[in-house]
Amino acid sequence: MLDEQTAMLDAALAAAPHGKKRAGEDYVFLLLFEQRQGAICFAAAAAGAVYGLTLGIVKREALHFVFGVIAVLMTLVNANQTCLPFFGNHPKI
Repeated sequence: MLDEQTAMLDAALAAAPHGKKRAGEDYVFLLLFEQRQGAICFAAAAAGAVYGLTLGIVKREALHFVFGVIAVLMTLVNANQTCLPFFGNHPKI
């Protein structure tokens, strides 16, 4: 599976115009880097949820705020696929 992923990334870089090879490499690096950051965010949210289970219901209000912000921002990020102007646009739709 890792070989297939590497082959796809190499094919994407090979398809970049000659003068934009470095930009293509940087783009692929950033895509992979941002995916790792997203995974860390989800792991942190999960750890916070587990920790929240050890707290009394009144002391969980900060966690509710964090999870509410995550929910709103994730909704807005996913809404850019609706092609509504104020949500931005997804370049592959």
